[in-house]
Amino acid sequence: MSNRENTQEYSKDMLRIQIVDSNGKPIPNAEVVLLAMGQKVGQKIALPDKTNFQGETLFNIQEHIKNINRFEITINHPDYYSYPINRNRKICRSYEYGHLCVESFAKIPTFYFNGKTLNMSHYSNPTKTYALKTLLNQDSNNQAQKEYYIQLQENSTSLKIYTDENLTKESEYALSLETATQTKSNQIQHTQQIRQTQDLQTESTLSQSNTTMILNFDSKESLEQFTKDIQEIIIKDKKKGYTKLVHRFVVREEKIQIFNKEGIYLFSIERKDRTETRLSVSGLYKLQGIQWFESSAEKYHKLLDVNPDLKDKEKCQKLGVLYFTWRDIVEFAEVDRFSSSFRSGGSGDWKQLPKGARGFILVSMEGIPYWADAVGQIPYAIGVYRNSLEAPFAEQKDAEEAVIVNKYAFYDGNLPKGTLRKLGILSIPKDELADNYDNKMVDRGLNFAIQKYIKKKTKSLPTHDEYEIIDLQPNPCLLALDSNNKVIYE
Repeated sequence: MSNRENTQEYSKDMLRIQIVDSNGKPIPNAEVVLLAMGQKVGQKIALPDKTNFQGETLFNIQEHIKNINRFEITINHPDYYSYPINRNRKICRSYEYGHLCVESFAKIPTFYFNGKTLNMSHYSNPTKTYALKTLLNQDSNNQAQKEYYIQLQENSTSLKIYTDENLTKESEYALSLETATQTKSNQIQHTQQIRQTQDLQTESTLSQSNTTMILNFDSKESLEQFTKDIQEIIIKDKKKGYTKLVHRFVVREEKIQIFNKEGIYLFSIERKDRTETRLSVSGLYKLQGIQWFESSAEKYHKLLDVNPDLKDKEKCQKLGVLYFTWRDIVEFAEVDRFSSSFRSGGSGDWKQLPKGARGFILVSMEGIPYWADAVGQIPYAIGVYRNSLEAPFAEQKDAEEAVIVNKYAFYDGNLPKGTLRKLGILSIPKDELADNYDNKMVDRGLNFAIQKYIKKKTKSLPTHDEYEIIDLQPNPCLLALDSNNKVIYE
């Protein structure tokens, strides 16, 4: 317990108390109960006012001063332990009355389940994570968060999860303290026993258990770590006066579901730090920079699920999404164009052209959704690389540099003002040099162009050498990998 004097002193009959968490942040709406110890008997004194937004409350000790020589501060709060973090001494009236008394309380751990992992934390950013085998199959209309309650028990093979804090109604979830293999084996044995006994009541029980979603750990190591941590929590619960051993169990839908303007589901991405769980295509695009197709780029959210209709060209059109193959993009890129044509509105601006995205902001690339402006970076990279490689004395490194130089020269989609300059002296907004998805898509196209085109000497003449550009015709499906050669969606 920490104590500090405040510049503002109250009457010696007044005790000013502040309740804070383990990080020193105020705990509002806490009911403060003083454990008063006197010469004869102890007593509990519940203060009339809960803590304010600063975690403070006042206690007039005048009517309680007789036969009392020390106090201990405890609280009643659904999220915090009743007893303070440090109980090594009491509040003694001899020097603490009339000043600010600060007491710290630890938060009761909460369990967070997102359908794949189970997290345990005192705060909203979980510090301990356990991998589970069972995945949630949540309805799209589910809320982003559902709150349940789990009762911890020693020497148990499973922990029940309830819909209410009073544990009157079991939920559809049950946390098994076994691996998935162990649970399946036990279920088979249980079924065999039922068939042997033909007990109707037992059969009814089994039928009811089949509706329960059993959550299993995916490995022995994950399970062992969890059980160890559980025992530590149980011990701490009892030590801190929390004998109910009931903790919140929060089911979170850790994804953002994307819909077309008619409300038809298209795909889902990781929610991460976003609060949104349902967005239209245009709503997602307005978040500026959110993407799921370049793992090393900024604002990356992993692609979790895709509507299978996005793989079908005709069904795609009904969803309001244009369908393309990677071969379509390569064929578009193979048309000879000046580098300047890739500017916004130019003949190489794929995202706007009738043979391209036609102004749509979202397209399907063989079943995987992409921002159209991101895909448009690939024809640019391929075209500029080939054009640069065709120059009389250009080598591969020169063509690569040309793609990078032009990428930043045309960073805003328009022709650069003045003479095209080298990358080192280009005047570009700082944030444009970051790893945004446009730049990463250029890198993806460049990687493909390097595999596609080589420069081969055909003739040596006294004055010069003659070369030709050879197209190795790599598989266009290579473009489905991101710039780090990673699979986008499995």
